[in-house]
Amino acid sequence: MRPQFKGEMGELEELRELKGDVERREKGQAALIETQARRLDELDRLYRDEALARKKTHNAMEDLKAGRHTAPPARALACHAYHQRRFSG
Repeated sequence: MRPQFKGEMGELEELRELKGDVERREKGQAALIETQARRLDELDRLYRDEALARKKTHNAMEDLKAGRHTAPPARALACHAYHQRRFSG
């Protein structure tokens, strides 16, 4: 074999090894990105669920506060007073 040809074969083998290394790294990065994307989707879902639960809790508390400050309708009070006067004595 010619010395130049032998050197080119060595260089070709080295390039093939580098190509294999690059492909392995790319596969590893793709797997990592896929894992991170799944985790991000999961965290996003959990955040939306938590925000919805917070809103429901807030609305329930506001409903309880509002119920504490409302007065019965005037007609119901008048009816109640009428029945008290009529049947109490």
